[in-house]
Amino acid sequence: MLKRHSPAVQFHVWETPFPTSLEDARDIVYELLWNEDIPLSDNLASFLAALWERFPSDADSVGEAPVWATRVKHRPQKHPAVLTVGISASHVAVAQPFLLKTAAQLGLVVSDSRFFVVFLPTGMELGDRKHLERAQDDQAI
Repeated sequence: MLKRHSPAVQFHVWETPFPTSLEDARDIVYELLWNEDIPLSDNLASFLAALWERFPSDADSVGEAPVWATRVKHRPQKHPAVLTVGISASHVAVAQPFLLKTAAQLGLVVSDSRFFVVFLPTGMELGDRKHLERAQDDQAI
């Protein structure tokens, strides 16, 4: 039986447009999720490839606690304009900085799935990282 692992945190990752507020980020993600006609961009495909190359274990992997709690090896069939990437609780400390750095290098926007904080590729953050850290701590218990 394949064991599923709950993510400590999930992130939405997209290319454009850049949000100007947390509310704007939420609206952008919801709009992109509804638009299935946008193909997976080269930058998003490169992002997924980089995640897999660095940590080749995801929700389809056999074994204990994969790094990625969602599928990253295979390209998404639905909603390719925005990716949702989950990180398993035991790997957040290492995988989250790599995810954020890689996204920034590719010019991608990252938001946690609860929209506590948005990371722009310019290095600017919208929101409060403390809320995200508290949520991660609560889920790790």
